[in-house]
Amino acid sequence: MRILKTFEKYILLAIVFFTPLLVLPFFADPFRTSKVSILVLGVSLALLIKCIRTFIKGELTISSGSFDFPIFFLGIAYLISGILITPNKIEAFFMPGNAIIFVSLTLFYFLLNQSQIKEKKIKSILFYSSLIFSLILILALSGILSKIPQLPAFMKLSTFNTEGALIPALIFLASILPITIHSALEEKEFVKKIFTAVTSVFIVSAIILSLVNIFSDKKIKIVLDSFQNSWIISMDSLKQNPLLGMGPGNYQTAFNLFRPITYNATENWNIKFNSARNLYLTILTETGLMGLSATILLLIVSFQVIKKNLIKKKETTVSLGLCLILLGIFPSSTTLLLTLYTLFSLNSEKKDFSINLTLKGQEGQKGSYFLTRILAGLITAPIVIGLIIFSLTAVKTLRAETKFKKAANSLTTNNAINTYDYLTEAIQLNPYVDKYRSSYSQVSFAIANSLARQENLTDQDKETITQLIQQAIQEGKVAVTLNPARSENWNNLAIIYKAIIPFAQGSDQFAIETFGQAVNLDPINPLPRISLGGVYYALGMYDEAIRVFELAVIAKPDYANAHYNLAVALREKGEIEKAIVQMEIVLSLVEKDSPDHDLAVKEIEALEAEKPLPVETTESKAENLIPPQPKEEPIIKPPLELPEEATPPVSP
Repeated sequence: MRILKTFEKYILLAIVFFTPLLVLPFFADPFRTSKVSILVLGVSLALLIKCIRTFIKGELTISSGSFDFPIFFLGIAYLISGILITPNKIEAFFMPGNAIIFVSLTLFYFLLNQSQIKEKKIKSILFYSSLIFSLILILALSGILSKIPQLPAFMKLSTFNTEGALIPALIFLASILPITIHSALEEKEFVKKIFTAVTSVFIVSAIILSLVNIFSDKKIKIVLDSFQNSWIISMDSLKQNPLLGMGPGNYQTAFNLFRPITYNATENWNIKFNSARNLYLTILTETGLMGLSATILLLIVSFQVIKKNLIKKKETTVSLGLCLILLGIFPSSTTLLLTLYTLFSLNSEKKDFSINLTLKGQEGQKGSYFLTRILAGLITAPIVIGLIIFSLTAVKTLRAETKFKKAANSLTTNNAINTYDYLTEAIQLNPYVDKYRSSYSQVSFAIANSLARQENLTDQDKETITQLIQQAIQEGKVAVTLNPARSENWNNLAIIYKAIIPFAQGSDQFAIETFGQAVNLDPINPLPRISLGGVYYALGMYDEAIRVFELAVIAKPDYANAHYNLAVALREKGEIEKAIVQMEIVLSLVEKDSPDHDLAVKEIEALEAEKPLPVETTESKAENLIPPQPKEEPIIKPPLELPEEATPPVSP
């Protein structure tokens, strides 16, 4: 029993220590996936040991803490919203796993409270973790890591840190700093006092060097959404599902649907965010009023605890308050959430009590040990079985992620066969991830397109092309089915339909339907509208193309390519004067010395060569103007006939 209890303690401490530091380059997202993995699998193992100890002892020991109810309430909000709202449950509970993160953090908090680990031990682990974190950050900033040839390329960057971004790295170090400084001042033993003092110096140095690097290096760009946009998105999400929000991991869907049109006037207009500007608005968007209520309760309890403990636990209360404030300004991460929940445990006033789970009156009978523990078994057995099933699924999920990473690596080296094979393996391991399906559909079509452009195609080649195209469509449809609320999935399928117009009859109408659904799910984005207008243009449906391009212009009036496509469509319709007006707008939006400027000038000259046009130009970003393309002639003759199952899925 003592060994199991010790093992459980070390697992919890290992989670605190390794989560900020672990980076595994064989995942597609080496930062988030690594940290979620150690958190979830570590908590699962600790809970398994807890269940075994409970069964052996026949007694459940529980520690009641200050933050129990709001933390439990928030975990339940994420659990219920993930089950009932998130379209793709695998995304909620495995990758990216927003729901399972909060459920795991809830369990971690309760397990840490009940572990009876001394506060000093937890603080020491935070010291060591933050010290190594700071050292890695300093080594990266100084350029030492870039000189180690064995490291992956992303670890050689001057901005590298094990958190993956500078802002969460700074928040993590700032949250730990009050504890290290206080310990350095209060520590009696000379050696420990020196260690904590050195730790504080390294943390402060890492923070200062990072801030200097952010403000002095023009290549570093911190991109954050505004509070106003995040607030609007959260409020509109509540209108759609007030109680449970948009679902864990589904913030980008809300962002696509509800971001205000004023966002298109910013320089980041083509960036899509996976979380709100701060933690609290993300919780509100993903879990609705249920999550908001839990968050408000948590903040109220935090304020009361900080006010009460400010004298006797000043270092941990200051760290907790600082962390809560910073997470009200900036987005969160797995490391920051774990740090926050660890600080909750450190500041929690605990009261222990035990529940007897043995059955009296069975002593002395044959097999009395198990007879007395029937109740304990009934409680722990379902948890153990659930943990085993969950862990096996989680391991398969992680294996699939490694295959997806290998596919991405093969794609960068233009190895289509390996890319195709690795994606096949990833899908076999985890068939419920839409990004695998979308990538598989794109690779299948790329191979089909490459094969179709060869000369002297045989009947076998045509059959292979047909199979690859059908596979591309099928995988694109599966991606849409897995998450029909995601505009990117519809857009991917539409691009495939559009691309096979030269191959197959009927695909043009399928492209119109699916691009239309992508537009509905991302209404202020001009890019899907330009793609939809391009299909109409290719079909000679110039009135429809003009209407769609005009909406793209309204969505983003300063987007030169939208005006350019509208001008070309107006020209084909014969509305030359209107086309010239649009082309002049293009000239005012592109850089004067760019190829785009020369192209626009030539277009105007072709439209109205006899009139000199006074042109005023302003500086802006080059865009590479791309006109809508006419319909291509069939590459394969006669064109392939798509089967009935190639039709687009029904929109939600």
